[in-house]
Amino acid sequence: MPDEKNKNEQHKVEWSFDFANLGESFKKLLDSLAGEEEIKTSHLTVPKNGVTRADVEINFSVGTSTLRALASSDFLMEATLIHVGDVDLTTNNDSTRHVVLKQKMKPANFTAPIRQGLRALVNRTDLKWDIALSPEVPTHLKIDAGVGPVTVDLTGMQLSGLDIDGGVGTLQVTLPATDAAYTTKIDGGVGEVVIHVPVGAAGRLNIDGGVGAIEVVLPANSAVRLEAETGIGSVQTPAEFVRVDDHSDFSERTWQTDGFDLAGSRLIIKYEGAIGQFRIRMAEVV
Repeated sequence: MPDEKNKNEQHKVEWSFDFANLGESFKKLLDSLAGEEEIKTSHLTVPKNGVTRADVEINFSVGTSTLRALASSDFLMEATLIHVGDVDLTTNNDSTRHVVLKQKMKPANFTAPIRQGLRALVNRTDLKWDIALSPEVPTHLKIDAGVGPVTVDLTGMQLSGLDIDGGVGTLQVTLPATDAAYTTKIDGGVGEVVIHVPVGAAGRLNIDGGVGAIEVVLPANSAVRLEAETGIGSVQTPAEFVRVDDHSDFSERTWQTDGFDLAGSRLIIKYEGAIGQFRIRMAEVV
């Protein structure tokens, strides 16, 4: 009879999938299945004239994706996309500007999305979505992260709300410092998520875990309350956080920083776990 150690090792499964290390034969197979899908470059803009607020929805596709604030510009949005297939940009001319940017699917050709996706995987290092939004317009922003690494730097933006659905790949989010409190909702996908919170941030940050670690980086001396319901994984908090709940259920816990109830600017973080570790870290003082 095998000893307990060997028996446990038989059930241990380690896996990883790195596109950069795909074998040449597998890449050639994907390439042959994908066909000769053309890689295109699109430059897209949405004017800012007459806009008082905006609702913007960005559905990233496959590749490296970035979203940031525009420098001084006459546009609400500027985008440069290197992509396969077609993209769809819809907007209106009202003072509340509704903008949706996404990959276009062709229902008449059932194989087109599959071929586009395969071709995208083969050429993923060449595919990029770079999008910039005006920081001068109050904006409710909705993001679908797609497949690949995504960096969302909202420094300087005026947000009235933020919703992010995680995709497959790493997700880096930097929230803006604003005077008005707003609600941020982030659903983790498959991959690591890191959220950077600026000094003075207030409002609610709702996080639903996915598959992978989630880290929230807070500035020193933040007034924060954390309400956590764990899944398969752990919750780690810094020494500044003190547990304040009286739940008998160990999966539901609440912490807050000293002086939270009296602070003028407060952030409430609600975390519902899935698979992976949740960690709060205080940023180093420079």
